[in-house]
Amino acid sequence: MALTIDQYLQPIPNVTFPANYVLRVLEMFAITPGVLASTVSQRNKDLAEAEMWYAAAQMTSGGSYSKRINNRSMSENMATIDKATRTQWLETANALRAKWGVAAFKSTEGIYDASFYWGIVR
Repeated sequence: MALTIDQYLQPIPNVTFPANYVLRVLEMFAITPGVLASTVSQRNKDLAEAEMWYAAAQMTSGGSYSKRINNRSMSENMATIDKATRTQWLETANALRAKWGVAAFKSTEGIYDASFYWGIVR
């Protein structure tokens, strides 16, 4: 089974990027949505994939949400992505860009997990 470019640009297991974000990346590289990934130039495929890894490296981590319906409450934890994983994703993005002589993305050092501050009384 051949992958479409839209499927190809979902490179991280258990992380699904919104379709509108994938479309934005496809538009950046003038790639038609839904075409087979094998029909896209390797350069455009790599640079589009780098955008996805970079987006993943900027994701916030942790937390949860809850929803109340009548007398029932449902909650769900959000994924926890540690700094080492985000750094690895940034390095993957930059390796793909370096392959084609494109400047590296800047570090995501400004993004960090601040969940340890939750509940602090000042």
